[in-house]
Amino acid sequence: MDSIAVKIDNGSKEYFKKSNRTKVFEDLNLEVRNNEILILLGPSGCGKSTLLRIIAKLEKLTTGTITETGNSQIGMVFQEPLLYPWLTAEENVQLGLDFSNNSKAKVDNNSIELLKEFGIDQVANSFPNELSGGQAQRVTFARTLIVDPGMILLDEPFAALDPNTRSHLQDWLLEIKEKRNLTIVLVTHDVEEALRLADRIVLMCPNPSKITKTWDISSLKNSGEFDHNKIKKEILQNYGPTPLALEELAQ
Repeated sequence: MDSIAVKIDNGSKEYFKKSNRTKVFEDLNLEVRNNEILILLGPSGCGKSTLLRIIAKLEKLTTGTITETGNSQIGMVFQEPLLYPWLTAEENVQLGLDFSNNSKAKVDNNSIELLKEFGIDQVANSFPNELSGGQAQRVTFARTLIVDPGMILLDEPFAALDPNTRSHLQDWLLEIKEKRNLTIVLVTHDVEEALRLADRIVLMCPNPSKITKTWDISSLKNSGEFDHNKIKKEILQNYGPTPLALEELAQ
C-alpha cells in the first residue's frame, strides 16, 4: 500500500475574477498511496473539494506539480446522486460505459451484474424518483465503477443520507474497496466517518487553507496503538474553533 498513486508538490490554487484574486491554498504537498482510503477532513471552505477536483483533472493547479501513476481511470461520486431522471437505474449505470474510453471495461462489464453485486438489481427498471437515497447513491457508485477505475474520489457521498443508511453504506464501501483493490480519496467534515473509514486522515484548515496534520490510522491499528477517543480529541483540537469542534470537545 506504500506505492504512490498521486503526488502533489508545492501546489497552489487561486481563482481570478477581474481585479480580485482568491487564494484557495498554497505550498500544499500531498501523497495518495495505492489501495488506501485517504480522508480529506476539515470544515467548509478549507479547499477539500477543490483539491479533489484537481486530482480528478477537472481543474488545474495554479502553480506546482501533480504526478499520477498506475491506473489512469479515475471515477468521482458527489454528495447528490446526479442521476438522469428520464433513465432507469440500469440505463444510468450503462451510461458510464457509453462515455468511457476503456474498451476492456466495455467488453467485460455488465450493468445488471454490477447492480446484482451492489444488491440493487431489483430496482434496475426503476427511475431515480422511485429510489431511496441509499439506492440512488449505490446506482451512482455502480455507474462510476463500471469503467474499472483504479481510484475513486468521493465528495461527501453519504452526507445527505439518514444515519442508518449512512452507516450501512460506509460498511459497504469498505467491502468494495477490498474486493476491487481501489484507491479512495474521500472528502468529509464528519470526524466519526473519517475515523471509521480511513487508512490515513489529512486534516485541512482554512484561512489560509493548509494541511494541518496527518494521522496514519492504519499504522496505528497495526501496531496496536490506535485509541479512537485520543485521536478524535487530537483531531478536534486541531480542527479549529468551529461550533462543531467546540461542542465535541466540551463533551
